[in-house]
Amino acid sequence: MNTHDRVEARTALDEAMASADSSRIAVVASTYAWALVSMDYDALVAALAALPNASLEEHLVLRVVHPTALVTGRSHALPVPTPVDSELAELDDQRLADHLHTHLVAHRRNGDIHTAMTYAERLDHLLHQPRVPTVSDSSGPLPLFHYQLGVTYLLAGHTLRALRALSAAQQLAALDPDNHVQRAAITRMAVAHAMRGSMFDAATSLALVTTLPEPSRFFQACTPSSERLARALVALERMDADLPDLMDAVSALDAPDELWPCVMHARARYALAVALPASALEAVRLAQHSRLIQPGTLADDVGTSAMVDAYHALDERAAAERLLDERHDLSDTGPGPFTRIARVRHLLHRGESAAAAAECRALSGSDSLPLGARSEVLLLFIWSTQRLDQPLNKAQAGAAAQLVIGGHRRRLFTTIPRDVVDAIAAELDDEEDEFRRLLEGLRFAHPLPSRPALTPGESKVLAALLTHSTTAEIARALFVSPNTVKTQLASIYRKLGVNGRKDAVGMAEKLHLVSSEDAAIATEGADVGA
Repeated sequence: MNTHDRVEARTALDEAMASADSSRIAVVASTYAWALVSMDYDALVAALAALPNASLEEHLVLRVVHPTALVTGRSHALPVPTPVDSELAELDDQRLADHLHTHLVAHRRNGDIHTAMTYAERLDHLLHQPRVPTVSDSSGPLPLFHYQLGVTYLLAGHTLRALRALSAAQQLAALDPDNHVQRAAITRMAVAHAMRGSMFDAATSLALVTTLPEPSRFFQACTPSSERLARALVALERMDADLPDLMDAVSALDAPDELWPCVMHARARYALAVALPASALEAVRLAQHSRLIQPGTLADDVGTSAMVDAYHALDERAAAERLLDERHDLSDTGPGPFTRIARVRHLLHRGESAAAAAECRALSGSDSLPLGARSEVLLLFIWSTQRLDQPLNKAQAGAAAQLVIGGHRRRLFTTIPRDVVDAIAAELDDEEDEFRRLLEGLRFAHPLPSRPALTPGESKVLAALLTHSTTAEIARALFVSPNTVKTQLASIYRKLGVNGRKDAVGMAEKLHLVSSEDAAIATEGADVGA
């Protein structure tokens, strides 16, 4: 028996349907499920419609391939039995591949990316064994298997592995004109490229999609939505004029779409780019309340990054720091690339420019850093060196300018302050006018001023300001004259750019010159009197 042969599969299913025996139909449908999904999904759906619920419950694969599977997995977890190793050892390679594939998809649709990854690793290893049937033997399920591996790797945050698996799926499927996996694989490739910041590759994949037939019924639920998502992500980086319309076409966050982490990412980044940080937070929180988000997954990475950036835009820097600390404690492998980039921005907003520059150097040395992250690191490094009063050379400025002139990566510049943009422009020659023209209409970041250099005496007065309500009390506590306190307070207010005690304490807290707890206590009092 070759469970991967589509002719054999269709013949067996037709004979079972003719018998009208539900038990026989269920066994045949489950045996040849993945071959039928790839090549004759309509026939499989007809068989499923003829089965009672009891038969569907008996066979996990039939629940997984059912047209309502995505909705069911979204509303409540599919019951997934735990396989016994001794039972798996008795399966031949074809049946083992089918089994691993079924469990991979079932766990992933339940939101359990970690368990899905354990099956993905085993399936990936099996598919690369020489004894497994090649495309010359059967082209049916193999492209589908690689496709499902790619989707799993993408949701786990392994975007490069996702692209390799999806590329294999596309190439295998292209060898058979009746295989409908190709278009689905290419659309997911476009999304993966966009998530990595490789917008040219994403656009190339989208252009190829238009030359292919419409997706089969099995892929109709995911392929069009993935295409719309990829187009929106590309337009978002370019900040195209039709971006609002493209974002409106993206799936809702509560829709039964497995790529919802990428949807969340797109919606949050769009909100941040147009200066609507509260909407970015709302997008992430909606996902958190309605989805399972596991540490270390793509959803966790992009969600954390979006929230950190939104908190900073809302001047809630203490919340950003707590979130970063929390995610650091939860992760076994360290933060993902989106969170690492957000952490650099966090350091810059805190005025820790030297630490930000060091982190940029470390990120630049990482071989696994995606193209988009590398582009952001370049801009963040320029930002940090500007705050350190280090010179910006023409090579750095030229490389930054090419992100928008050559690559149309306009959104990246919404993440840095205007003065950093101006510093880049000042080092350009013939390209300055075009550079500035392409950035017209963008909203730039509004960071806090750099941390002021307080004298030891001023630092003591600022600390005393938290617990003492009058100048006289501060003077007595520090064993200095009231005039000395007045002079130092005037200097503190000038350096912080404020006019009174409450504003000084608030700004000091934002710049991490005092703790949030002490600042909250201090702001309950009145301004220090003369």
